[in-house]
Amino acid sequence: MKHNVGNAMVFPANAQVRHHLMEMLGDRARSVPNKEKREHFRYPLPSIIEKAEIQHPGGSKVHAEVLVYNLSSGGIGFVYTGYLHRSTEITITLHTLRGELRELSGKVAWCALLTRQFHAVGMQCDEKSDPRDYIEPSIIAVHNVEDESARRKALRGRVLLVEDDKMEANLVKMLLSDTSLRVDVASDTGEALDCLRTESFDIVLADSVLHRDTRVDQYVPRMRDEGFTGPIVLFLQQRDNIDPNGSLPGACTDVVAKPLNQDELIAVIERALRHSHDPTCSTDLIYSTMKDALKFTSWIAEYIEVVRKKAKLIEEALRSENVELAMDECSAICATGVSYGFEILSEAAQETITALKSSASCTESAAEIRKLLRVIKRLSIQGY
Repeated sequence: MKHNVGNAMVFPANAQVRHHLMEMLGDRARSVPNKEKREHFRYPLPSIIEKAEIQHPGGSKVHAEVLVYNLSSGGIGFVYTGYLHRSTEITITLHTLRGELRELSGKVAWCALLTRQFHAVGMQCDEKSDPRDYIEPSIIAVHNVEDESARRKALRGRVLLVEDDKMEANLVKMLLSDTSLRVDVASDTGEALDCLRTESFDIVLADSVLHRDTRVDQYVPRMRDEGFTGPIVLFLQQRDNIDPNGSLPGACTDVVAKPLNQDELIAVIERALRHSHDPTCSTDLIYSTMKDALKFTSWIAEYIEVVRKKAKLIEEALRSENVELAMDECSAICATGVSYGFEILSEAAQETITALKSSASCTESAAEIRKLLRVIKRLSIQGY
């Protein structure tokens, strides 16, 4: 039951429940993949109850108390007693250390079920704020001296290293051994393209020249043609006639000069992963955002199994150039993905349908088809 005080719904939790919620939030934070992609460090707060104004997509406005548990310069983490749709507009009133009240406005970035009653919500603020206005200096100091080795260990993802020199490839692996990055090596163009067709990667590290004659501006565009839209970092030879401050060849994202430096290499990878905006190009598992998804795990699991069977039919359609089969299976996926909480799946299927209609060819739509197939591989269920 939700209680009202004035016009605001009271957060219905005593101290013991709040303590349990904070423990659950801590467990969840430790299990979240790719935290290194966050642009702003999140400082923990001691479960503060603050007032919020929530503008629901349907037009209704609600005033309620929320449990604020972390804060960054770009966002707020809080617990709410219901489900909030992505992009829901919110204004939270926070108390500063000086006792002032300040309103921080933004939109819901994500919402995840914690318990039957409570949801954890991430809010992206419209404007940046200074956490020092709200958090004790001692807390900020402790977290600002976070151990460098722990930060590197938190760097996760799957890397495709395109390098024909075995010693250079081993060197890159050694330089990245302090991280949790998984490195796959492709020694030539054909092997690299095969990897991108069949597997998902978060980032590609590419040597500027392969086998002395294949340059990056010749083979990197082919990676893009395979549907890889993630970051591609170029290893730049000092003798290469490429201006690192000018436009990069082959649609690369960034450059690292040889001889390789560990700090620079890790910093470039961190930056590239943090600013990678295509959610279809990742190795993160994709979970259903369906409200009360934990109650319907068996049905969601059955749906994922059906979609994977459809993926095999789509692969067959690509091999046999059967546009009609590909369209039928993609249309079925597009129509059901959102309903089962897999919005990204429906979006990828719609992109594939658009490409098939435009080209009337599976071969010419191969990039979109393979992107869809990689998304399907990442579908999963929390707790499984």
